[in-house]
Amino acid sequence: MKLDIKEIFRWITFIPVPLIAGPLAAALLVIPFLLYIPSFETLIDIPTKIILTSTMWIVIYWVGAFLKPKKLPMSSFRVIWIVLITLSVSRFLVKNSFYDWRYQLLEIIIPLSFFSYRGDYPDHETFMRTVNLRIANALGFLREKKNWILWLESSY
Repeated sequence: MKLDIKEIFRWITFIPVPLIAGPLAAALLVIPFLLYIPSFETLIDIPTKIILTSTMWIVIYWVGAFLKPKKLPMSSFRVIWIVLITLSVSRFLVKNSFYDWRYQLLEIIIPLSFFSYRGDYPDHETFMRTVNLRIANALGFLREKKNWILWLESSY
């Protein structure tokens, strides 16, 4: 058995690194918003919440897809991430039960709308290309559909 350092690194980091990178990216993005809020008593409004939560989940999904171990079956990978998303969202809802119902609804809808781990892929490159296309489509960057994009959408 050949010891591949890169694959061992992927197995060790494919769960914790995305869960750290997503909130970190959202925290870095919130700094400009905090500069414009006159006082800390004002809560973040809904459009800002959508931007921050979407950024967090996009980074989580992309880094998770990038670090997916090559020998891990896609079905197992999906189950792991569905469980992690469920635990993460439910933990947020329990800890922040005093939030307005609209914020709580956003915390449920946004991770589901950006979930991009669907289908089976022949290799990691195809998987990453598909994740990038689904994220771009969810953000509204793919207005014109081409035949190969229609093929990707019909595969799930």
